[in-house]
Amino acid sequence: MTALSSTNPLARLLRHPRNSGRPPLSPLWKAFTFGWLVVYGIVLYLLPEYVSGSQLWAASGCLLLLAALYLYVTLHDALDLQVRTDAAHTRRKLMQLGMMLVLVVVLRQVVPGMGMWWLMQHAVVAAGLTLPPRIAAVTVGVLVGSSVGLSVLDRGTVQPMLLIQLSFGAAGMAIRQLTLTVEELRAARAQVARMAVAEERKRFGRDLHDLLGHSLSAIVLKSELAQRMFASSPQRSLHELREIERAARAALQSVRAAVAGYHQPTLEQELSAAAELLEAAGIRVSVDRRVPELTTPRDAFLAWTVREAVTNVLRHSRATRCEIHLDRKGDSVLLEVLDDGQGAAQTAAEGGTGLIGLGERAAAVGGRLWTERTETGGFALRVAVPVLEVSP
Repeated sequence: MTALSSTNPLARLLRHPRNSGRPPLSPLWKAFTFGWLVVYGIVLYLLPEYVSGSQLWAASGCLLLLAALYLYVTLHDALDLQVRTDAAHTRRKLMQLGMMLVLVVVLRQVVPGMGMWWLMQHAVVAAGLTLPPRIAAVTVGVLVGSSVGLSVLDRGTVQPMLLIQLSFGAAGMAIRQLTLTVEELRAARAQVARMAVAEERKRFGRDLHDLLGHSLSAIVLKSELAQRMFASSPQRSLHELREIERAARAALQSVRAAVAGYHQPTLEQELSAAAELLEAAGIRVSVDRRVPELTTPRDAFLAWTVREAVTNVLRHSRATRCEIHLDRKGDSVLLEVLDDGQGAAQTAAEGGTGLIGLGERAAAVGGRLWTERTETGGFALRVAVPVLEVSP
């Protein structure tokens, strides 16, 4: 029994296992579909008053077959309606609706005095639920017209009440559209969630690069310095080893803070650390700051910029001098990191991860970043951010 139910499309649609990879069938869709089965129960109950014997059995069989076909049309492939709108799918649904129309005509012949044309409402509902809007509208009109025609053949007059079936078809179309809209919203929400996760991963990777790149560069630089001075100046070498330990601990704390989401460097701290690190590397440094305090987003962004720029100077530039200028130019705050080296330009041209991350950070605060050669042949990293959020 379990094996049979697992391969039955109707049973699969009604069960909806969570690991099936398909969205659950809308409860509203199911309630709307099964609600119309009440009509079949009423007709089946009244059949013995109109026919008996073989006619009763034939009518009951046709009625049950019509109900089964109605359920198949409205529930099979219902979860794939948003993608199953091709011509082949539409033709198949139209053929199934045509079979329902034929069964209604047969029932009218078997039970001529019962007004079986009203059962056309199930085909109308199925058309509204399963066909694209324009095709559904035409099909509903044809089916309702057929229902009116059958009533004329039976009674010789038009039954205006049959036109209420148009509202049944419209209700089916509305349920279909509502279901598809809900599924689209769910898909959009899932996509937004995936994008948010991807953006957060990207942000974290960028922060981790900025944190570890700077700290590890400092550790490598001080390690080399300690090795060079071990023989000639043991005390200075011991001092550098202590600095390495301090830098490693600071890096560990920064990584932990970044993982917790609390790390927020300040421009003042980064300027001081940059000057100390560059001097330890034998690079003369000058820092010129001419702007007041900044709001947190811009201060943090400029702090990251100083950290990344100084890291690139240490790694790639082979410079002997570095200048850091922070000034106001018109409506922007301009940060410049200039060196007299030669190696950093190649890194900029190749589009390093750090510079790409800085460009993204600049865009996030409404600024821009660019790099270029200086007039003396060195390398310049410049970034400008709007002054709108500069504190007075």
